[in-house]
Amino acid sequence: MPRVRRIEGIVISVTGYRWNPGSHYIKSQLTPYEYMQFQYYMAEQLQKEFIRAIDTQRYRKDPKKWPPLTINYLRYKQKHKLSLNIWEATGHLKKNIKVFMRGTLIVVGFKRDDHYVTTNVKINKVAKYVEYGGIRLPPRPLFRAITAYVRKNISTYYKRFRKEVLKRP
Repeated sequence: MPRVRRIEGIVISVTGYRWNPGSHYIKSQLTPYEYMQFQYYMAEQLQKEFIRAIDTQRYRKDPKKWPPLTINYLRYKQKHKLSLNIWEATGHLKKNIKVFMRGTLIVVGFKRDDHYVTTNVKINKVAKYVEYGGIRLPPRPLFRAITAYVRKNISTYYKRFRKEVLKRP
């Protein structure tokens, strides 16, 4: 965890969503330093969950979440020997999901300057396009869905945090 005096929450860079995990019950159970550790721990857990969802294609079977890729795009991906997975072609986007500090906020996602080397397109712009959809692209929410899942299961993550980081039951 980087050295900071205060952390004011977690921001998901693709959605702009700001979150203070366990800000009521969990925060009251921890010292201020432990709560800062918990927030950083949760940011790292979000990063892992985003990557895991791409690797396992977690929402592919639910057409309401991730509609299938078009036949033309699948052919394009096959022709250029790209991954046939949703949210992945070269793996560059997935490799660039990071946890970093911006002021007093922990950011999970992409830095402003992260871009694709060949096209110079910003990764965050592509991620937003896939997340929310566009004129010819249906939305395939990843960051919103995973954030909602993690928020819903915060008590499980808190128990893991106590075991792994605080080393107490």
